[in-house]
Amino acid sequence: AMLDPYATGLVTHSMLERYIYDLLERRTLLIDTLFDRHNVSAIVKRVLQALFWTIILAIVVVFYLNADALAVVASTAGFLLSLSFAFGDSVKRLIESLILIVVHQPFSVGDRVVAPDVSEHVLIVSKIALLQSEFYTPDGRQVLVPNWRLSESSIEQRARSRYYALTVCIDILATTAAARIQRFKARLNAYLNAPNDVFTWSGDAFYWLDSA
Repeated sequence: AMLDPYATGLVTHSMLERYIYDLLERRTLLIDTLFDRHNVSAIVKRVLQALFWTIILAIVVVFYLNADALAVVASTAGFLLSLSFAFGDSVKRLIESLILIVVHQPFSVGDRVVAPDVSEHVLIVSKIALLQSEFYTPDGRQVLVPNWRLSESSIEQRARSRYYALTVCIDILATTAAARIQRFKARLNAYLNAPNDVFTWSGDAFYWLDSA
């Protein structure tokens, strides 16, 4: 079924080669995605461990060294307040990045996405980190985007789209006869629905006319 999703009964050698290649490529992309998310999880784990041992140390200071609990709490609160003024925006962006990458997971390595508030181009995911993600445009340009910016932008996920569409624009003269256009549409549908080793088209093409 995976080799012949439309039950045409035709599986050629080139189709089998392409399927194996796609399978290996997806496996590589999955490994890269899991590796990146493992690195993010390791950083989060170290931060949580540091926070845990800081709390344990505070408890030891209060209960075993007979320190003034109120003084310890007051000094700690003052320290945290000063940190919030100094690094408030950075902490906020870190949390936004963490939620995007760990919780939402809007994309994986190899996906094609569009984030209108970040770039007008289609972006291909290359690497996912805690603070920023690495993309490439279809013409090979590298794009580094902070994850907090991605969290504030709508993300159009094209790699996970249910269908894949190909848009072709053809210029015709306004004086072209309607019968000739109908013959062209019929020939194009026949070509798309004919068995071949390149693609399998599901249904007829959609047509629309626009004046320029």
